Amino acid sequence: MRYGGKTFLVLISCLPLLSACLLSGPYPYKLTAGVLYAASQGVFADPKVNLREKNYAAADFLQSQFGKTVSTYHVIKALPLEELDHPGITSPLGRNISEGVGLRLAELGYNVLLQDVAPHDNQGLYPKPSQDISEHYILKGYYNVKANDIDIILHMVDARSNKVVARFDYTMILSREIKKLAQTSPQIFRVKGQ
Repeated sequence: MRYGGKTFLVLISCLPLLSACLLSGPYPYKLTAGVLYAASQGVFADPKVNLREKNYAAADFLQSQFGKTVSTYHVIKALPLEELDHPGITSPLGRNISEGVGLRLAELGYNVLLQDVAPHDNQGLYPKPSQDISEHYILKGYYNVKANDIDIILHMVDARSNKVVARFDYTMILSREIKKLAQTSPQIFRVKGQ
């Protein structure tokens, strides 16, 4: 335990240097401190931390990775996360995570389109833009439900080159709330030739 405390102390004392190296923008120290705090405190593994806080921490981490690559005038389109084993299938959890990360990025000043991640019962929450806007970047990813936890894989992808500009993978405990949100509605597929 003592060794872990020293490591954490070294990380805290290096925050100004880390923020200068990792981030740009008006609040680099605050964002770096938030990311390191979240990582050091295990925000993603703590069942007491709600899903919204975890989504915000994930957005902060993604933003620290893409830095100057994505500008605030670029358009980011948020898409629901899909099941890793069943691409194309999503759940309320897939929409909730993308929506939460997108909302945080919007708070940080980015232009995020959230129409595709709005809850089904509230499609008018995020009205479509008045003009036809093409996205520069796409926020998407996958989730994989396991016995006791769930893996989340977030990507920020350049829409023109399909290159991943930021990625963040994390694991959350499969709480009752998350398990309920991860349930997908049954779907019927036709298989040709059979």
